[in-house]
Parts: sequence; C-alpha cells; structure tokens
Amino acid sequence: MAISRAEFRGCLFTRISGCVEVRIVNVIKYELRKIFSSWVVWGLIGAVILINGLLIFSQAPFLRRDELAVVTEMVRAHGSEVTDETLAIWRTEYERLLQQVNLIAEQEVGVSFSTIGALLNSEYAWSIDGLFESDAGRELSQRALIIESHYLTARSIEDNYYNVRLVEYGQRVIEDFVLTGALAQTILDQFETAQVRLDTLVENGEHLHFFFNNEIFDTHIILFQRIFGAISIGTTILVVVISAFLFNYEFDQKTDKLIYSTTCGRRLQLLKLKTACLAVTMITFLIIALTLGLYFLKFNYRGLWHVPMSSAFMSDSRFVITAYSLTFLQYLFAVIGMIYMGQLLFVWLTFILSKLIRSGYLSTILFFILLVLGRTGSMFFPSHSNLVFYAGFNPFFMLFRDLSGSFLLGAISESYRHFELMTISVWAIIFSLGVVLSYHQFKRRDL
Repeated sequence: MAISRAEFRGCLFTRISGCVEVRIVNVIKYELRKIFSSWVVWGLIGAVILINGLLIFSQAPFLRRDELAVVTEMVRAHGSEVTDETLAIWRTEYERLLQQVNLIAEQEVGVSFSTIGALLNSEYAWSIDGLFESDAGRELSQRALIIESHYLTARSIEDNYYNVRLVEYGQRVIEDFVLTGALAQTILDQFETAQVRLDTLVENGEHLHFFFNNEIFDTHIILFQRIFGAISIGTTILVVVISAFLFNYEFDQKTDKLIYSTTCGRRLQLLKLKTACLAVTMITFLIIALTLGLYFLKFNYRGLWHVPMSSAFMSDSRFVITAYSLTFLQYLFAVIGMIYMGQLLFVWLTFILSKLIRSGYLSTILFFILLVLGRTGSMFFPSHSNLVFYAGFNPFFMLFRDLSGSFLLGAISESYRHFELMTISVWAIIFSLGVVLSYHQFKRRDL
C-alpha cells in the first residue's frame, strides 16, 4: 500500500522523537545510578538519619509520652475547641484530681493546697516524689498538673489575646535589637499591618483550641527548631555534595574535552540538572519521611492534627501568630514544602557555581561561604538601614534560622507576613535566570 510523503515524515518524526525520549530516560537513569551507587552518598544519608534519630530519642526526657497522652486523650474525648462546655469538663476533671492529690498530701504532711502549682512552690516541693512514691501516685500528680495547666491557660486565653497590640511588640523588638531610623519605622509598619491578621485570628477563634501546652512540653520548639533544624542542615549538605559531584563529574575526572567537545554533548548538563532535582527530591523526602515517621511513632499527636496552629497553647514566651490560617497538619506540610523548595534553590545555585568554577570541591566550598554570608549578612549593615530588613530575604537565612518561627510573625525580616513565599519566589526567579545564562555561556565557552 502506498504511503504519502506527509505520512512518511510523520512516522519518521515519531521514531526519532521516541528514540530521543528513550535516550534521555537512559541518561537520567545512568546519572541517578552514578549518584546512588556511591557509598559516600549512602553514608551521608545514613549519618543524617542516625543523627536525627538520636536527636529524637534525646528529647524523650522533655516529651514524656505518658504525659502527652493525657492531652490527646482529653482532646479526642471532648474535642479541641475551648468552649464553656469543654471548660466545664476540664474543670470537673481538674477538681477531681486535685481532691485526690490533697488526700495524699493531707495524709503525708497534713497540708492541702488550692492548686498543684501551689504544692510545687511550697516547702514540700522538694519531697514531692516522696509524697507520691508509687507509680499510681506519680501518675496522679502528673495528670493533675497537666490538666491544671491546660485548664488555667484556657480560662485566661480571652483576656490575654483581646488586649494584644502588635505595635507594642514591634517596639520591644526595636529595643531588643537596638534599631533606629528608617528600619525601626519599617518594623513598626509591618507589625501595624500584622494587627489585621491578629484581629482576624481572634475573630475566627483560632486561638481557642487545646493543644500541648508549650510552657510545659516545648513541643513546638523541639519539633520545628531542633528536629527540622537538623533535617535542614543534613539535607543541605547532601544536596550540595551530590549536585557539585554530578555537575562537575567530567571536569573532576578529566573527561570534559571528550564529553563536551560538541554542542550536543554540552546539553548533557541540562539532563544533569533534571537528574539532580530528581535525586534531591527523593533524598529530601526520604530523610523527612523517616525522621518524622520515627518522631510521630515515638510521640502521639492523635486528635491534634487539625487544631489551628494559632492555638494559644502553642505560645511560650511569645504569642504564636501564624501568617495564614493553618491547622497543625497544614503547617507541618508548609514547613516541609519550604525546606524542599529551599533545597531545589540550592541545586540551581550549585549548577550556576559549577559552570563558573568547573570543580566539585571549589563549588562546594564557595557555596558554604555564600551560606555563611547569607546567614550573617545583615550584621554588616547599620542598625538604622532598611538593608538589615531586606538582607534576611534569602534562602540561607530562611532555612538556617530558628525554624520554629516559620510562617509566624516574628522579628525584623520575618515581621513581613509573606516572608517565606516572597523569599522563595524572588530567588526562584533569580536562580532560574542564572541557570539559563550560565548554561548558554557554557555552551559557547572554550574548554
């Protein structure tokens, strides 16, 4: 049967494009095999996960599972929202436990107390373990203390929040950091704008929900500052080492003149970039999944996943005011997404550095020099300059600050409500342009 010229060209194009697609897939598989066949990569992954695991178990004395279970039990049974009905339930349970504690105290030392806190602050506090020697006695006193702290905190939430004025908080930030001039005014303006978010939060009742009381457990600090801080540091080291290794492999192995002697060969760098992004995605989520899986197996958050992150119980020495209306689970995924996007930005930056330097070791060293400058750059500007405010809008500062402040209204740069989104968006544009320019320059440069 005869075939037309147009049909022949269509069949030919299909075969050629299919071959190209297969070749691209094979190259990406080869580059991935190059990464994951390295014992150094697996050694680093294992070391990061091991360190994170040890960090989690080291927090066990601070996050006592049996005490955390008291809160999850009450929330699952009666709901997380702070209402007159739930307050009455917590008060009844508190009074019942306080009565039992006082029976023991009266029998042992002949004294009763109005609150568990009064007992801890009394002259008998040193012998509290002696008053409750049995396991049942200790469990009773611990449960009573937890119920008391949550009940008393819930009862005072309204008064604490309705009188908050963030401009006053901004003024304390200015005093603490000794800021003056235009920068001080910028900070005040940011907190004035943030007041709208606080008013909306209070109006929606986001703060009126039970959660682990951070004044006792420090769960927010432990999870988002220490655990996520370790995840961010570990994944960044892996990302930079892997990316620099992959992008500079031919230069480090002295095969660059063979591989990159043609324009077609130089296109390999784009496939390497895709491979690095894919590898980083796999490694980042592997580390996060294993670390958080271990954490949440160790510490039970059942019943608390959908509690608003702006709950008053999240606060310790500061008010926790989220930039957006987020539940705990949504906030958790937002922080994970921020770390992941930050790692992709680091891949692009390493690609740019590799095109400039053509050495895996030097690219890695220069990256960490830039990291130190990005993390501490604001220290080099005068305290009256807005450059201190804008210097914080970089991925290094975003990922290597205290991550328990992520998506919260904080000090200086973080006082801007959309700090994380703005930082990621701006640097994604800058680094993507840098990738395009450095790649086109690489295609034209002599070896």
